[in-house]
Parts: sequence; C-alpha cells; structure tokens
Amino acid sequence: MSGEHLEEDMLQRYALEPAACPPEAVAHLAECPKCRFEATEYLLLGKALGDLPVPEFRFDLAAAVAGKVGSHADGAVRVRESRLMSRLVLPVVIAIVVAFPAWLFRKTAYFLFRDISGAVAWIILASAAVVVLFNAYRCYRKYQQVIQLINK
Repeated sequence: MSGEHLEEDMLQRYALEPAACPPEAVAHLAECPKCRFEATEYLLLGKALGDLPVPEFRFDLAAAVAGKVGSHADGAVRVRESRLMSRLVLPVVIAIVVAFPAWLFRKTAYFLFRDISGAVAWIILASAAVVVLFNAYRCYRKYQQVIQLINK
C-alpha cells in the first residue's frame, strides 16, 4: 500500500486472482470505496478483453517469424565477418594515410620540429594526452551504458 490506497499492481492482482492477494489488501478493498471501484474497473476491463474475438492472421505467423529469425542469424554472421574485415583493413588504411604524408613531407617536418622549444613540445604532448584520455573516458562511459542496458 502506498499511503492510504492500494497500488496498481495489487489492484490488478486482485482483479486477476483474488485468492493470491494478502489478507490486508482484501480487508482494505472491503473498506475503501476508491480502491474497490478501481479493482472493479480492472475486472470489467479483463472481462471485456476476454470477450474480444481471437485475431486471425491472413498469413502464416510461425513461418514469418521463423524467416525473420533465420535472416537475423545470417545478418549476425555477416556483421561478424564485416567486423573482422574492419579490424584487419582499418589499421592498414590508417597506416597508409599517416605514413604516406609523413614520408612525403619528412624533410619539411624535420625543419618544422627541429627548432621547437622543449616547453612547446611538452604543451603539444600534454594536449594530445588530454584529448586521448577524454576520448577514452567517453568510450568507457558509453561501454558502461551499453552494459547497463544489456543487464536490464
């Protein structure tokens, strides 16, 4: 009970199976007109839903569901294969994209960074570390959200 009245789940339980309700709830329903009215509404709703005709599908529901389950299984295999390819191809593409300009501009980069002071180098390094740590933290938080969603 929440305060003075029964909670919705208790009223619904009483409407479905009064014998499963605790004696305190049954006693409260005998005394409280508001809760008795709501329980009666649930009883009438259940009776009205029971009187509805059973829906008939114009197609084979079992075959449609089985077809979807099969297609999702095939899709899962394709997703695993594409993830494997991305794990193999992506590092190679990144290496090429980084290595080619580095090789192409190696002399210019040498002259650019040759006269840089130690303080500027440490500022650049610290900035890069902050960006990497921030992105790692965001990935970790996203991972935690997904795990919590899965565990619900």
